Amino acid sequence: MGADPRLHEAIASYLFDLDCSGVAVSDERPWEIKAYLPAGEDTVQRIELLNKYLQEIQTFFPQAEIPRLQSKSIEEQDWGETWKKFFRQERVTDLLTIVPAWERPSGPVTEKIILMDPGPAFGTGKHPSTRMCLRALENMAGERPWNMLDVGTGSGILAIYSAILGANRIVAIDIDPEALRWARRNAMLNKVQDKIIFSSTSLTELTEEYHVVAANIVYETILELKAELARVTCPGGTLILSGLLLDQSEKVKNEFCLEGLSVVDIKSVGEWAAVILNKKKARGR
Repeated sequence: MGADPRLHEAIASYLFDLDCSGVAVSDERPWEIKAYLPAGEDTVQRIELLNKYLQEIQTFFPQAEIPRLQSKSIEEQDWGETWKKFFRQERVTDLLTIVPAWERPSGPVTEKIILMDPGPAFGTGKHPSTRMCLRALENMAGERPWNMLDVGTGSGILAIYSAILGANRIVAIDIDPEALRWARRNAMLNKVQDKIIFSSTSLTELTEEYHVVAANIVYETILELKAELARVTCPGGTLILSGLLLDQSEKVKNEFCLEGLSVVDIKSVGEWAAVILNKKKARGR
């Protein structure tokens, strides 16, 4: 189906609720989501439910066009395995190569490697928003001890890279228990599970402050959580926000400046953006 990128995460989540066996999301125009639903007596009912959901989703995303749904029958395959052919080893920054967990690194590789099996969770490192977050983390890492919070961890890729870059304490939260299960698996694949606490704890329940906070989530959720994201960023700390379209970055910048943060940089790749902010240190008396 053709769908505005603002809707991709919400639609993909609903597709898995319909027992979809695989989802492929395009990062560039034309924006598309391809999903594979099992054939059966209830196939027509599933498509009707999806059509209804696509009509209702505009209530929550009024700026987005209603997605265009197309369906066709195809030969049965093991889509849980077939999708893997689209996920290959790739250099995603000057320092980092992502390697599928079922393959061995091959050819010239970078200084750092992450083994990744995202399962149904988001975050293979291929999406521009994830790449911008990975690069921002490289810029934040330094000699000083630092801790990190990953909001909406998905596959765990940002938390795992923070551990590889030297963060001494990492908390990764997500409301999806299945995402947390795969994130823990990926942390074990990269032997950093002892450095990361994966949790379904709500952001509002966290009391600790962090030197680096990353939220690679959707625009509406970023604005909804703005006060909490600012609160858990320690004075002098960095807040990395992505999952945004370029035309949304100005609004995000302005809203977070009202929360006492200042813009360090706005990165963009194509139509996607990442906003990097710093929380001002409290003035001494």
